[in-house]
Amino acid sequence: WVELPPETRADYQTELRQNHRLLLEPARGPQPGVETHLPYLALLQKALAKRTGVESHLTRSSHPEMYWVDLPTPETTLRIGFSHQRIGAYPSRVVVAAVAAVVLASLLTALLLARWLTRPLARMTRATDAVGLGDLPPPLPETGPRELQLLARRFNHMARDVRKLLESRTTLLAGVSHDLRTPLARLRLSLAMLPDSVDSSLIVDIERDVESMDRLIGQHLSFARGAAPEPPQPCDLGEILDAAVADVRRQGAQVVWQTPDHCIRSVPVLALRRALANLLDNAWRHGQGSATEVQLDCAPTQVVVRILDRGPGIADDERERVFEPFQRARHARAPGSGLGLAIVRQLADANGWAVSLHRRDGGGTEARVEIPTQT
Repeated sequence: WVELPPETRADYQTELRQNHRLLLEPARGPQPGVETHLPYLALLQKALAKRTGVESHLTRSSHPEMYWVDLPTPETTLRIGFSHQRIGAYPSRVVVAAVAAVVLASLLTALLLARWLTRPLARMTRATDAVGLGDLPPPLPETGPRELQLLARRFNHMARDVRKLLESRTTLLAGVSHDLRTPLARLRLSLAMLPDSVDSSLIVDIERDVESMDRLIGQHLSFARGAAPEPPQPCDLGEILDAAVADVRRQGAQVVWQTPDHCIRSVPVLALRRALANLLDNAWRHGQGSATEVQLDCAPTQVVVRILDRGPGIADDERERVFEPFQRARHARAPGSGLGLAIVRQLADANGWAVSLHRRDGGGTEARVEIPTQT
């Protein structure tokens, strides 16, 4: 503008207005509109100041909607105006979009970081549950932040130590069992070789004591071995209960049980047989000579087995305690080691069952086993 001849300036103004939509004119009066501080316009002001070497201020007028800037020259002050439509995006919307993008990126980063940190903790939780059931899971990867690496390394050492301890305990009890059962076998043989003149009732009592000792040794071994999870297999639960009831009846128990229609479900068979045998034996020994009742509720997704006796019952505050090893109810009269229910709880925890004791109407106890199944 300064370098143009005065007679060509009008054409230059027309050229800017028509082809570039810029208004160029000498400033007359104060700069119209109000100063704005939007981020985009602040950047534009800095760019103008860098190009011209003079600090300038952008203002915005409403009628018409224009942006204005005054640029001083040696001759006069030039006023440049351009429509707000020349800005391809609304500055306020750009700011909102930028903030939204930053927030979204922050959320995604936080989510990825949280997953990166919690994945090792989730693996450790599953491994802890496995160790609690007596199983040794595969070693945890010692990766991630330094603290998690150290935690995984110490957990792996702990899991190996626990397995060695369990193996040592099982080996010790197996040896003790062998050492105890050998003299018991000799005692049985000696009883069989006694002359007929010996009181037969005394022999029967001794044989009963020997069987009781052998059963206690078996319970100790069963508890010491633990209960590893067993893969389920299809079977008829009525037949399993038939066999368990027949076994306890052979020992002299009275059991009320009616074989139901076919109840085919997928369950861990060996574990279920062990649990039912312990519960039936427990009900028989604490039932004070009354009949034990067995019920089977065969639902599509859950099997419920109820074993009911007419014994003295168990106090409310003892119903969980009796599932602990070597714990017996205060009013228990039958001999025992306190391991039968502990073995049942061990089997239930290993296979995802729920086992509980309840007060029975009319006196006695109901032992309930709830088994989620697959048809």
